[in-house]
Amino acid sequence: MFSRQMLSRTLSVALLVLLAVVCAHWFWIFFAPAVSAPADTTTTEILRPLDRIRRANLFGASATALVAAPTRSDLVVRGISADRKGGGMAVIAIDRGRTVTVRAGDEIAPGIQLERVERDHVIVVQNGIAQRIDLPQRKPVDVPPVATGVPLKK
Repeated sequence: MFSRQMLSRTLSVALLVLLAVVCAHWFWIFFAPAVSAPADTTTTEILRPLDRIRRANLFGASATALVAAPTRSDLVVRGISADRKGGGMAVIAIDRGRTVTVRAGDEIAPGIQLERVERDHVIVVQNGIAQRIDLPQRKPVDVPPVATGVPLKK
């Protein structure tokens, strides 16, 4: 069927094509234009239209809107995920019980808005009055010292 010479040429052409593909791949790896960083688009900017839809209460008010608004002294910050621009999210305990996760700019409870999220505190606004609520500091855990220079018993 195939002569030895025909098989040799077919194999040579296939190897030449493979070599060309490998060379092209490495050429693009080394000489491709630099990928520019995307525009300054943060996750909060991307999700902002979705937040507006969520706050519109298209299917009626949520059950939390029917509960009396807690005072600022009833709020305890449990966790923070902040960006450099004062945005981000915070986990806040309300009335020492229910915990909510809120984005900067959203309502924590009726009449209380999370204005800014910083690295170690949040700023909430209630009736036009801003207040800083700090993230509680964790107490260091005492670790017993490790004995050194003591031989192990076998």
